[in-house]
Amino acid sequence: MKRYLTICIDDDEEFLVSLRRALPGKVSPLCREFACEFEFVTSADELRQLLAGAAGDGVAPAMIISDQLMPGISGLELIEQVKKDYPDLVCVLLTGHGGLDSAKQAINRRLLDQYVSKPVEDMHEFASSMANLLKRHHLQLEERQRTEQLAETVEKLRLSNEQIRAMHSAAEQIAMLSKGLKCVDLDEVIQLVTHEVPKVFGAEFGVLCLRGPQMESQEPSPTISKFHCPATEQFLISRAEGDLAQQDSPIIAERVPAPCQALGGRAPNVVVPLRVGGFDGSDDKQRWAYMCMCCTTEASPMASRDVLRYKAGLIQEVLGANLTNAVLYKIARLQGEVDSLTGACTRRVLEDKLQAEFERAVRYGHPFCLVVVDIDEFKKINDQFGHAAGDRALRDLADTMRQHSRVTDTLGRYGGDEFVWLLPETGAEAAVAGVSRLRQHIQSQPADGRPPITVSCGVAEWSGSAKDSATEVLRRADAAMYEAKRSGRNRVEVYGKQPICS
Repeated sequence: MKRYLTICIDDDEEFLVSLRRALPGKVSPLCREFACEFEFVTSADELRQLLAGAAGDGVAPAMIISDQLMPGISGLELIEQVKKDYPDLVCVLLTGHGGLDSAKQAINRRLLDQYVSKPVEDMHEFASSMANLLKRHHLQLEERQRTEQLAETVEKLRLSNEQIRAMHSAAEQIAMLSKGLKCVDLDEVIQLVTHEVPKVFGAEFGVLCLRGPQMESQEPSPTISKFHCPATEQFLISRAEGDLAQQDSPIIAERVPAPCQALGGRAPNVVVPLRVGGFDGSDDKQRWAYMCMCCTTEASPMASRDVLRYKAGLIQEVLGANLTNAVLYKIARLQGEVDSLTGACTRRVLEDKLQAEFERAVRYGHPFCLVVVDIDEFKKINDQFGHAAGDRALRDLADTMRQHSRVTDTLGRYGGDEFVWLLPETGAEAAVAGVSRLRQHIQSQPADGRPPITVSCGVAEWSGSAKDSATEVLRRADAAMYEAKRSGRNRVEVYGKQPICS
């Protein structure tokens, strides 16, 4: 129950005694909705002390009943001073007939709520009038409080509706982003994520960190894709390695690292860790890890944290699914394009590149050569030393051929122990020189846990005629390789020319 304080001030102590005897007992029974407390003072200083201490006692100053004629200050002057600090006070002036004009003017100025002629002839009527003023004051305060509560509720509803609209807009924005992420090429997905996700958060700077699955005992360093972020990759990798290891759910940080602040980054700092699946087993080492880091700037709008968290949760879900699809596609494509044992491209990829090179050669009239390389007596290696030794021999040969290859060359495993080497922009003479160096290097290599190997090589040059198909060039290179076998192995043969001695 609320407690209201009424202060009566009069320098006439006998009159104060009469008020003390009458008012509490007559007013309180009429005001059952709240508690009435009374104080009686003879000076302005006492009045001010009571007003200052009332709030600490949990009592709300509600009414002043003041005599007009007091030493040093009039009742109206005192009321005018007090109303500056307590504008809601109910003020009643006790005045003689001569002061009625001033009292009426004070009512018009809203300094006074009521004036009462002094002396008070009917104390019961006076107490009833004071009770009515207090009840009116109580109702006004209650109404104001309800209005303020209603206004607060309306504001909360407005903010809630704005937040709902913002979340709805965020969902639509992320849905559009998800549609764009349906492309299955991982590089395209990374590029799109790097550029579009910061816009979702209204961020000026964005970073996408990627860490592939751990292979054997080596932990790969994260790679960084940046959107307008001026921080160095070394700093971003250092920061990402710590965050990737510690975070599992999106965070909206109020603090931006000092180096980022120095470069213009401002809170909130949005971090969205992503765990991309698609690998056998549950070991985290076999999962790709991504992390989006977005910083706003001073010019960027500061969305509510709830909306930011909502966006981050959607981003985590959408990106996790789409990046998983892209990673799976990349793995499947690599498995289809790269021989898992040797790292050379597969036969299908080799044939596609050979056909493309043939069409380019026809268009521009440039030469190309094909080399077929086959390990001598490979079956004996498998039979005598086991298939593990044979696998090591194949890997060593592929590694050596890559060391002797140019960027434009293509090395493919054509089947079994047979490799095909596509040499664009290369005539037969240059091809033979390169293949001869390769053969000699292989012959001189230490076995290092496997039997020593030699290779037989066949070289064929495209004739320059569009009728001389890529398939025919490959057939001739293969025939030259078999001629090298028949001629004693560990040799280089050029189709249609004299053999190159071992």
